Amino acid sequence: MTTGSLDRADVLVGRFFRLFGAIELELNEAIRKLFELSNDSAETICANLEFFKKVNIVRSALSDQDKEGKRKEIDKLFGCITSTASLSPTIWASEMPPSARSWDVDLA
Repeated sequence: MTTGSLDRADVLVGRFFRLFGAIELELNEAIRKLFELSNDSAETICANLEFFKKVNIVRSALSDQDKEGKRKEIDKLFGCITSTASLSPTIWASEMPPSARSWDVDLA
């Protein structure tokens, strides 16, 4: 891989994780509101839930509260979130040079 393609990969991976982080913040806020948690309690609870558990909690709550028949829209939205999020290990590992795929590598 050339330096230019590594730089581009770094930018794309950075964008992906920025988007992923923004989605996770929205899920955390939804969980805080659903369970009427204080900010501190929400932070503690959400830190102990993995991403897909958060997705399932919020999706279930929206589906249960759906009185306008928007189930297809809810399923489509959360389908996009889960399909995108499931790519993260693949994207991260595939853009790393083989020499950096070891825990012995200094990433600083």
